[in-house]
Amino acid sequence: MMDKLYQQHVAEKMSRFQRILEATGYREILIGSGETKMQFQDDMAYAFKANPYFREWVPLATRADCYLQIIAGVSKPKLFLLAVEDVWHTAPESLPTGFDQAFNIIEYGSIEELKKHLSAPQP
Repeated sequence: MMDKLYQQHVAEKMSRFQRILEATGYREILIGSGETKMQFQDDMAYAFKANPYFREWVPLATRADCYLQIIAGVSKPKLFLLAVEDVWHTAPESLPTGFDQAFNIIEYGSIEELKKHLSAPQP
């Protein structure tokens, strides 16, 4: 049930953002979850808390370096998730079951790979 309500939530937000893109003439909106900040001269990170504008769309409170792309005229947003294999840390936070249906999910391993996805021609 929650997954259906969530899909309705994303569909309503998409409708609103499509109107915003049309009214402003912009081609896309990119919203980042935020990045991890490291403590000075240490290998420990400060506690991460995702950007509230990202959280409004995506229920990932502790997953850094993720991006949501809303493209004019495209009905489903793209969700870019950083997916780096790391034996030192716990697995990254996942979307709740069924919530992934609201997005076109693209996993990336580096900023260079992400840039290629973002600079690719859009439909």
